[in-house]
Amino acid sequence: MKQKKIYLIREYTVLAVLFLFSMAALFGSVQIFNESTNQDNPGMFPIFVCCGMLISCAVAFFGVRKSAAEERSAPEGQQMEAASAPDGQQPASGQETRGWAAVRLAAAAEVPFPVFIMIAATILYGAVLKMAGFYPSTGIYMLFSILFLERGKHVIRSLIVTAGWLVFVYLLIQMVFQIRLP
Repeated sequence: MKQKKIYLIREYTVLAVLFLFSMAALFGSVQIFNESTNQDNPGMFPIFVCCGMLISCAVAFFGVRKSAAEERSAPEGQQMEAASAPDGQQPASGQETRGWAAVRLAAAAEVPFPVFIMIAATILYGAVLKMAGFYPSTGIYMLFSILFLERGKHVIRSLIVTAGWLVFVYLLIQMVFQIRLP
């Protein structure tokens, strides 16, 4: 029974994080939309994507609620056999699984350290983007991401890929499409 609760807490935690992220992205998209007055507004597509993300969160939320209700109403013999998370991670025996301890357990299981670092780097990139400009912040973010994900190997290749991508973006976005980047 405790594992079922932990599993549900994990599911709801992930949905809450996705919902908050979608709301923050929608807020930013609306700000972009309000800054421009022309017909081909650059904020329109992100608004549609964020609304889709919010709808997906709502559908997933009701799906989790429905499966939890079906699980509670099923006879004892037909309930989930393992009654644990799909990845098989179980709390240590005697480990507290209430309140913030359960949230910490769920967060540690759902967000491994490399994912947490990349999420933090992406948030930092978004915060620095407008202050430092697109090219310096994107270059640093890309270089860090590639080196971090490859564990520091292939430094020269990472520099070449980052520089090549920035040149490609400059030529395509700024020269061909004539879109001004921050």
